[in-house]
Amino acid sequence: MFPFRNASQRGRHQFAKCFLQLAGRAGTDATRVASYNPFVSLYWLITGKTVGGLSMYDEANRMERMEALRLWTVGSSWFSTEENVKARSFPGELADFAVLSADYFSIPNEEIKQLKSVLTIVGGKPVYAAEEFETLAPAPPPVLPDWSPVPNLVDMRSLPYMPFPR
Repeated sequence: MFPFRNASQRGRHQFAKCFLQLAGRAGTDATRVASYNPFVSLYWLITGKTVGGLSMYDEANRMERMEALRLWTVGSSWFSTEENVKARSFPGELADFAVLSADYFSIPNEEIKQLKSVLTIVGGKPVYAAEEFETLAPAPPPVLPDWSPVPNLVDMRSLPYMPFPR
């Protein structure tokens, strides 16, 4: 029998924090928020709420910000079998990092899900840059195959708004 099958009968999702701590890792598959955005998932781990605001977990089953971040970084490096060289800051280890749009540790909980990277460095090179770091942005990769019509498509967001005829 699955050991957590009757958890909801014992209390409101009492197993969530314990299960994630035992697993030692978190990611987009560790939540039910269905987003690849790491900040939405961190918000869920910290607040116990879905994106829509539904509270899923009691306070005892929520994580501190540092604990949630550790599960997302050090814990998740296990999935690529790189836990000994990634997600920690020690001499000789890789130092990929992101500069965020706000301070993850000091903003209100509700603002965590709106966080975004304004600069992402991987392997010592910028792979994404926006806002004040935009000049560091790498050139976009070429569209392949070369016969693709994508480079000639019009960005619909740049067109004036036209109401849909009814």
